[in-house]
Amino acid sequence: MPLDKKRTMTRVASVSYDVSKYRCVHFHATPSAAAVVLAPGYFNDMRGDLQVNDLIMVIASADAVGDAFNVKVTAVPAAPGNVTVQADTDVAGGGTRAVVPTADGTGTGVILPTDKFVEATSGNADHILTLPLASEATRGKEIWIWVVAGTNCELRTPAASNQTINNVDADGTAEALLTHTQLYVCRQHLATGWLLQAITALGAAAAAIVPD
Repeated sequence: MPLDKKRTMTRVASVSYDVSKYRCVHFHATPSAAAVVLAPGYFNDMRGDLQVNDLIMVIASADAVGDAFNVKVTAVPAAPGNVTVQADTDVAGGGTRAVVPTADGTGTGVILPTDKFVEATSGNADHILTLPLASEATRGKEIWIWVVAGTNCELRTPAASNQTINNVDADGTAEALLTHTQLYVCRQHLATGWLLQAITALGAAAAAIVPD
C-alpha cells in the first residue's frame, strides 16, 4: 500500500505572533531517507496543512538507524508547484558524533545526513563507514571525519547507489582508505558524488585518495 504522507505528520503546536497570524510546529516520521525528505515536492501532499516558516520535526529512516532533524518550510505554492523545505543549520561547532566502522558499513558505521563531524574508532582495518545518500537537494553538504589513533578503516557510498567518491563508484567493491590520525573532509559536489580530501595530524594536505 502506498504511504499516506498525511497520516505520518501531526501538528503539535500553533503559536500566534500577531492578530490572525500564526505559525505551526509539526512532527513527521517516515521510512524515507533524509535526502528524499529534503527534495522539492516531498511535502506536496501536505501543502494544505503548511505555511511558509512552519517548522517540521522529522524522523527519517524510521525503520532503520533513525535520523532526527528539523526543517523550515520555505515555499508553499499552489499546485502543481513544489513545496520546499530547508534543513536547520548549526552556526556553532556542534561537537562530534562517535561512529564505529562495521564489516558491512551498516549500524554504527552509518554516517547520518545530519552529521557534520564524526569521530571513527575502528577495530579492524577492513571495516567500513558509509556516507549518506547524496541527492541534488543535499548538494554542497560537507562532513568531516576524524579517525582516531590505532586502526585504519574504509569509506563507501550507500550500497547499490551508484554514487562516487573522487569520481570512482564506491558503493560496493571499491572503497576509500581512511588512515588513522588523519582528518578527512567529504564534500558533496555532485548530486551523486563526493570529493574526499585528507589532512595529516600536522595540518598538511595528504596524498590524493583513489578508492580501489
